[in-house]
Amino acid sequence: MAIKIRVITILTLLVSLFITMPSASAQSAKGLRTVVIDPGHGGKDPGALGLYNANSGYHEKDIVLAVSLLLGKKIQEAYPEVRVMYTRTTDVFITRNDRAKMANTHADLFISVHCNGNKNIHASGTSVHILGPKSKRKDN
Repeated sequence: MAIKIRVITILTLLVSLFITMPSASAQSAKGLRTVVIDPGHGGKDPGALGLYNANSGYHEKDIVLAVSLLLGKKIQEAYPEVRVMYTRTTDVFITRNDRAKMANTHADLFISVHCNGNKNIHASGTSVHILGPKSKRKDN
């Protein structure tokens, strides 16, 4: 039950970002033409494993894929002029370099979806990490 609440919370936060934006045509005029959604992990990389153990059936890679596909559908419905692309739509492993290449080649907005794990079942919260074109961060 707790995992469903967390997934619904994450999805609600992401969808609310797009629902509160101006219309698609106004947003497209500002340069948002393509959104690339990156469901984290995948294939041989399961990400966070289950609430209690790796055999519980809950793997981050599966949850973020489902959330990402639903988010993309909601974006397309609300903003038909915005193109939605995914780094993956099935359970395959994509390297960080390939994800970055897709972001740098196609994305006006890149959304990487993850859900953190914690052994403390009472832990809660969200995190958002943003690196935009005007960022002063330099990766080596």
